[in-house]
Amino acid sequence: MAIADKASPVLGGSFVHAVQYSPDGRYLFVTQFETQSNIVVLDAESLEVITGYPTPYEGPDKRFAKSVCFTSDGRFAFVAYSSVASSVAATTSAVITVHGYSPETGRLSGPLALLGEGLFNIECLELLDDGILFAVDQYTNCVLEIAFDERTRQLSIASTVLGPADDLGSPHGIARSGTGMVALTDHEQDLVRIYRSPRGAEESLPSREATARS
Repeated sequence: MAIADKASPVLGGSFVHAVQYSPDGRYLFVTQFETQSNIVVLDAESLEVITGYPTPYEGPDKRFAKSVCFTSDGRFAFVAYSSVASSVAATTSAVITVHGYSPETGRLSGPLALLGEGLFNIECLELLDDGILFAVDQYTNCVLEIAFDERTRQLSIASTVLGPADDLGSPHGIARSGTGMVALTDHEQDLVRIYRSPRGAEESLPSREATARS
């Protein structure tokens, strides 16, 4: 795959972490571990910076945005904030925030609501459907199913889809195909696992694994 273009949205920061296109493909959201421009929004065509968002979580337990995802209609966005420390204390919570989103301007509003209890080190989010998110918690080695109530705009943990019993070493990235397959990366084991079913630990048995070593 040839590189079509490249940009440097770091803006004085470091450690670009994750990228996500808006549902209509007009904007590209980049998360990086930098205080004032923790989330950078780029025009997807020109790669010009549209805006940036600082982390709202300062202090000794500073958290950075690590992942952004959207509802398919573009009305809401979800942002996962957690620590970047090499070891996350069990008392340090991650937070997933709910935001309004403007497809016209590419800007976020809010937060409208947040979920923190039961979350520790959320690395990546993926939308399963407009009522369900997958959240990868690297501290507990789990993939959580997060329910979103559009009417109340509240989030809640619905279930643990995958956990330590599923031989996860250090889960990180997650992606879902249009056919319902789910891919999960594992830092510790250098694997990409492909799961057949998007829900239920008892149904989510790996169909195959790919070694991710370079």
